[in-house]
Amino acid sequence: MPSYNAPERLILTSPSTALNMTNDPTVQGTDSNFTTFFSQTLTFPPRTRVAVESVSMTLSYTNINAQIGNNIIGYNIGGGSTTSFTIPDGSYNVVDISTFIQQKIGNSNIALGINLNTLQVSVSLSGNYQLDLRTGKLYQYLGFTSPVLITTQGTTFGQGIVNINTVNSLLLHSNIANGSYINGNASNILCVFQPTVGPGELLVYTPPQKVFQIITSHNVPFINLYLTDQNNNILNLNGQAMSVSLVFDFVHPVDVPK
Repeated sequence: MPSYNAPERLILTSPSTALNMTNDPTVQGTDSNFTTFFSQTLTFPPRTRVAVESVSMTLSYTNINAQIGNNIIGYNIGGGSTTSFTIPDGSYNVVDISTFIQQKIGNSNIALGINLNTLQVSVSLSGNYQLDLRTGKLYQYLGFTSPVLITTQGTTFGQGIVNINTVNSLLLHSNIANGSYINGNASNILCVFQPTVGPGELLVYTPPQKVFQIITSHNVPFINLYLTDQNNNILNLNGQAMSVSLVFDFVHPVDVPK
């Protein structure tokens, strides 16, 4: 039987390696895509497996931001010239957006809500105010099928379901994993978990059962980790910390089906 040291455990933390590892210091949005280099290459025996023991992070990605392009909203009065506002990057629901608009216009002549039966946005207008969703992508997230200038006084509903909170699952990827599948295609996903806390809160994920994968190489000079949503979009944690605990073990040859 070959000798080995097990388990090997590494704690990788993004602030010390994330954005500082990029070749271009002006690149943003890389704090959930970080690489840890080792002073000496880690050498593992054949059939070494890796699994996630825990992930700790602040739920700090945003659903309204300039990168997505859904942060512009405008209005006019009686068909006059449009005044546009930029919504600060952040995590918003429909009521938050409505509050932002009312603070900007100084009244409640524009009000947004949700029909809880149909899950459609409601836009209530009065005082000849009109809501302009013709710039950017916010109209999509509010359930409208195309850019729209809403002029009808009273209440207008979006055509589709509001989809403003777009991250349903968090996927942790790594260069040392290649034993999973997503939609029938081979993937480097180490684990999948859900955002079970609110914005700005600490999310600690511990798998109820570790899922091990054979590592892609016995010699590991570095480990790259990155976090995406269910659509494989890398998430921007806005400079907040993410820590990942990995555990390694060794599969004895008799445990491997031939």
